[in-house]
Amino acid sequence: MKKKTLDLLGIIINACTALFSLAGILWYYISQLCIKMEVEPEVLNFYFTVNSNIFLVICSIIALVFYVLAYLKDKDIPYWVSIMKLTAVTAVSLTFFTTVFFLTPVFGSQDINLMISFYTKASFFMHVLSPITAMVGFALFEIHNVIKFKHIWIAIVPIIIYETIYMSFVFATGNLHYDLYGFAHSYEGDTLHVGRAIVSIIATPIISFGLATLWWYLNKLSRKRFIK
Repeated sequence: MKKKTLDLLGIIINACTALFSLAGILWYYISQLCIKMEVEPEVLNFYFTVNSNIFLVICSIIALVFYVLAYLKDKDIPYWVSIMKLTAVTAVSLTFFTTVFFLTPVFGSQDINLMISFYTKASFFMHVLSPITAMVGFALFEIHNVIKFKHIWIAIVPIIIYETIYMSFVFATGNLHYDLYGFAHSYEGDTLHVGRAIVSIIATPIISFGLATLWWYLNKLSRKRFIK
């Protein structure tokens, strides 16, 4: 595949992911304002879905600028841009797979309307459309650089930061309402569950690293296939 073609695909992918995520983010905040804040202001910005999509918008816009320059002026895509996109894709893929394999079976089985809400309106953009576009785009077409395996750990840094803040806030306040995903409380009662929190703290970075490795590997395979 020619470099010009890859540059053009990079433009399309990053423009689409930025627009899809931005649409979901704006829909989410506007809907909360229209119904006079369904959740408390301090919780409004606490969802990983929202944070990961905001991060994806920023990274996609930055990448878009470099892809446009690459297409128009035959510039190379900086290595750090590829690392940045791997990081963003890892974050939104965690959002996607958490929704599909954790939130849907755990909470959706209790409330069909809640399950539907995971895949409609703003959530459709942030849980489904934007993550899938970003994942497919990075795995198949954003293959300008050979990403070194030793740099994959960078992709999970934002996730570790988020989880640290999340758990610290939950345990500092002692308020289960702030445990949005149920990672730190016992389902048998209204109490914090240290054991569950520890499992989450350990498992989340491991799962995230696994996702980062998956996208790194698929990206590597696509590079071998499309770049001769």
